[in-house]
Amino acid sequence: MSGRLLVLDISGSRALLARADGAGGLGEVREVANEAHDAAVYWPAVLAAARELGAGAEAVGVSFGGPVDRAGRVVSVHVPGWAGIDVGAGLAEATGCPVRVENDANCGALGEFHHGGWGELHTLVFMTCSTGIGAGIVSGGQLFRGARGLAGEVGHNTVDPQGALCVCGSIGCLEVQASGTAIARRGGEAGAKAVFDRAAAGDDAARQTLAEVFPDFGRGIAAVQHAYDPDLITIGGGVSLAGRALTEPVATEARHWLMRERRDHLRLESAALGLHSQLHGAAALWRND
Repeated sequence: MSGRLLVLDISGSRALLARADGAGGLGEVREVANEAHDAAVYWPAVLAAARELGAGAEAVGVSFGGPVDRAGRVVSVHVPGWAGIDVGAGLAEATGCPVRVENDANCGALGEFHHGGWGELHTLVFMTCSTGIGAGIVSGGQLFRGARGLAGEVGHNTVDPQGALCVCGSIGCLEVQASGTAIARRGGEAGAKAVFDRAAAGDDAARQTLAEVFPDFGRGIAAVQHAYDPDLITIGGGVSLAGRALTEPVATEARHWLMRERRDHLRLESAALGLHSQLHGAAALWRND
């Protein structure tokens, strides 16, 4: 695909849309907020924006904030009201273009691998940390999807058997212990950023919250390093904006749980493309066409 792509990154809180070319370059990014917190209102607004911005596009790539199977079907979502909505078919009708839909972490991995400027890599894991936590894996230039297309659900690895109840039904999952939602809950704030900001300002309670979150996050990172042996793990999503205030203490905690001979292998960084990793990856879904 040489150019004229429409790309979308649809999350529970907002959708980002942009035009992209075949090389992964993005035009101006437009946002549609999920102000009503209801897909019945949110989805028509996304379709209207896609219809307008997608005029003249050849194809559409979609990063979706939830599990997506090999057929491009949304399997489950964090936002109520999506049952029965066919994201691919809806966008195809709105734009008149072929559509590819992929999980947001997988798109983030593709974006960082191809456009993050990390140099030569064999294997990269992208972990999105915001409302939830998930991972995308690119190895040998190819996206690893698993048997049903549902690989990378590392947010549902248990990191604390005595931890909180997760929406998945398990206990102490990485997601319920260390996602942006979890950090905010544990810190008594509306968002994770407020906890990091208070900690940076010297607030003892916020610092204690993070001191409890970082070991849980570190155990999750260690499990990812052991499982996939990546050259690089990048963290994207809203929590990644904390930068080294997140990656450095989490890497330190992770090394406590890594095999001794593999501790030096760990490389943990914030996503180079910031909050646009998934948009670049949505364009990369058409990379070889």
